[in-house]
Amino acid sequence: HLRLPNRCLARKKVPGTSLSRCAGAEPNPAGYLDRRSTHMDLEEMRANVAADLDDAGGDIWSSVELDRAIRRALREYSAVCPHRLDALIELEADGREVSLSAIDGLAGVERVCYPYDAAAPEWPPRWREFEHRAGVLTLMVSPMPTAGEWVRVYCWALHALDGLDDATATTLPPADEELIALGAAGYAALEKSRAAVGQVNVSGYTPLHWAEWAERRLTAFAERLAEVGRQQAGRESGPVAMR
Repeated sequence: HLRLPNRCLARKKVPGTSLSRCAGAEPNPAGYLDRRSTHMDLEEMRANVAADLDDAGGDIWSSVELDRAIRRALREYSAVCPHRLDALIELEADGREVSLSAIDGLAGVERVCYPYDAAAPEWPPRWREFEHRAGVLTLMVSPMPTAGEWVRVYCWALHALDGLDDATATTLPPADEELIALGAAGYAALEKSRAAVGQVNVSGYTPLHWAEWAERRLTAFAERLAEVGRQQAGRESGPVAMR
């Protein structure tokens, strides 16, 4: 495939990403939410998880272990309630293929509007059929798109936590930050229960204690994730026919 150069230019910058959001555009047809938050970063999340594990001093879990557990909980959360956003991409060359490499943590594309004029957006939007493979969007349109035209891409991505994996902003809604801490504590305890078999530890807890504690936390995490998923589904609009 020929990956045509394109750029994602900001109408309104999304902190910590290369994305643009269109200010003053038409009503959002997909019910997308502004999920951005800077209320918690990696350091605060680690502290919360360590406190839940009764290891504020870091005697049992290292930062690396906590980060691994936080990352896992964040991915589980993103699978149920992904970070929804839209990107405006200006084509720099003629062609149907558009690179989406500027979208950090891209997990999927939901719909595409083309052509798009931020100064005078059409309503209803001109939804287009497309294919998305390996970060390349192919517009199934005729005639061929030309350089200088804009495409608006509605997509979902993994949530980010400021400080984790080079992220510079947190996309989690504040109300769900403690949910990530709950899941991370469960995963950290579960990993420790497996690694500590046959070892002497400073906490006085046995691998069985950690395994039982982890199971309770992860059960609660799964139940709350399911509730978040139901709430998210209720906020989203139904499918829109292609135009």
